[in-house]
Amino acid sequence: GEDIAVLDDEEEEEEDGEGTTDKAASTQTGRLICRAGDRLDFAAGHYESARLGMEELIARYGRMKGGAGAVDGLDDEGKDIGYAVMLVVGAGNRLEEERSA
Repeated sequence: GEDIAVLDDEEEEEEDGEGTTDKAASTQTGRLICRAGDRLDFAAGHYESARLGMEELIARYGRMKGGAGAVDGLDDEGKDIGYAVMLVVGAGNRLEEERSA
């Protein structure tokens, strides 16, 4: 198969007075990140990292939401976490489909 070339964005960010960042400049370079035959292993490594990070995020959210040290007003964050979980699960399902094909 063909190699997979990905455009790698190199961005410089500039912080404004409010602590947020804006993209000051963006350039793109073509950079090979993996060979076509290695793409599933490459994706699986990133998926596993995301899955483990998601587990930690859910555990932290649970500790913040319940118990003695509960934090009020986390409903929007809960929705965002739910959306992120669905993205990671969807990526895992797609990866499994690709491996089975």
